[in-house]
Amino acid sequence: MGRKVLVVDLDETLYSINTFHYFIKFILFQALKQFNIALFGVISYVCFLRVFKKLSHPKLKFLILKRIENENINYFKFVQQIQNKRRDLPIDVNNYQLKILATGAPYNYARLIAENEGFDVCIGTTYPTKLEQPVENYENIKEVKRANVLCYLKKVDLENCIDTFITDHLDDLPLIEIATKNIIINADKKMKAKLNSEGINNCTFIYC
Repeated sequence: MGRKVLVVDLDETLYSINTFHYFIKFILFQALKQFNIALFGVISYVCFLRVFKKLSHPKLKFLILKRIENENINYFKFVQQIQNKRRDLPIDVNNYQLKILATGAPYNYARLIAENEGFDVCIGTTYPTKLEQPVENYENIKEVKRANVLCYLKKVDLENCIDTFITDHLDDLPLIEIATKNIIINADKKMKAKLNSEGINNCTFIYC
């Protein structure tokens, strides 16, 4: 019998929040605390541009990750601060031999959450360090997320094998389409309608 595979999303699924938004606040607070005015100024400026839609979300994330690359960010402290936002998964994770946390959140801190929660693997967004501008689709979301998960599964001889996928977001439709079973957290009418129109009927809906 092959290993059972569980794939779980992070933001608003395993955790009830968008962790990246909290991470931005954490950086700003730490920058002020350490009198790092340069860091505080840059992060504040790019957030200002994002609020007024002068900057896309992917570029916001890229610029923040690029700016903090050489900063001494206490990722352990950040993860500890948001631990109370964790949700209990609606399944027995011990029934799965391979547990993957797959997220669009930065790998910098997502990997620590994965370790704390007993996941075997974390697949998150990594900053393409040699580039000055974000490449198209560098975030670990949508089709990129599916491709990265499938690439890892292929490496461990479990090609196209996702027994259970847990998510809250329609962006994860590419993974929903190939999972044997899906657990959808807090699905709205739009998401349910889309799943129905795509003929996807292997979903269990959980509200919390």
